Amino acid sequence: MSRGLNEKDLCFNPLFSIILLRFYLIKNSFKKLHYCLPLLSLWLVLTTCGHQESGPPQITIYPYPHTVSQSILPLTGTKTAGSTILVNGQAITGYDGNSFFAIEIPNLQPGPNSFQLLAINSVGNLSPAVAVTTTLNATPPNPPTITVPAPISNAFLSGTSPVLLTGAKDAGTDVLLNGKEIVGFKSTTIGSATNWSYSFTPTAVGNNTISLASKNMLGVPSSSLTYVLTYTGTFLPGKPIPWPITPLDGETFGSSRNLTFSWLNAT
Repeated sequence: MSRGLNEKDLCFNPLFSIILLRFYLIKNSFKKLHYCLPLLSLWLVLTTCGHQESGPPQITIYPYPHTVSQSILPLTGTKTAGSTILVNGQAITGYDGNSFFAIEIPNLQPGPNSFQLLAINSVGNLSPAVAVTTTLNATPPNPPTITVPAPISNAFLSGTSPVLLTGAKDAGTDVLLNGKEIVGFKSTTIGSATNWSYSFTPTAVGNNTISLASKNMLGVPSSSLTYVLTYTGTFLPGKPIPWPITPLDGETFGSSRNLTFSWLNAT
């Protein structure tokens, strides 16, 4: 029994399609037609292959943040399998068989940022364009505040060292005490955490001046707030340094070296 023509054979194996079509024409007494077979075969291959991706692909963008505090915009959505995503004309995904995509658009600038997304398939067909706009917020954050101990200014502290400080801050910011980061971005839930705490070790009995500030993920700093914390508690002595001292990195002690030992505050 003779084999019928198959679209897959014609598209992916043109040489086989020519042989098969010629055999088919001769067998069915179309001997004169087989002389124009090369042109007919070429027409069949072109029309059959082009038919497989003749329609435009589609793209859908899932809900995304319209205001961000970092210079990267994450986007997710769906696309026609076999297509790639163009962002302002630049391809950022491959021609894969996936219908779901997750991308990040980097290098956002302060203020509004607009993008045009399209899907394109392997034969050049384009989807309808989808507009995406987000605003990079470069406004300086508010400085963090101390809520415990109260009152906030000239607080009167007692007890032993260290003293637990708690307070409030803007979401998506860290906390700096005297220029040193004491609460980092990774220790908070970005975009939602607005509370902070830190075990502060006073440097002396009496007044301890500290400065608090923040910065957001763009590195934009806040103004600073200064607090005078009056500590009237006691310092607990630390453990004495053990003897003998273990040299560091091969260091040796000579007989002329003078060593001074002191008690350390508890930390």
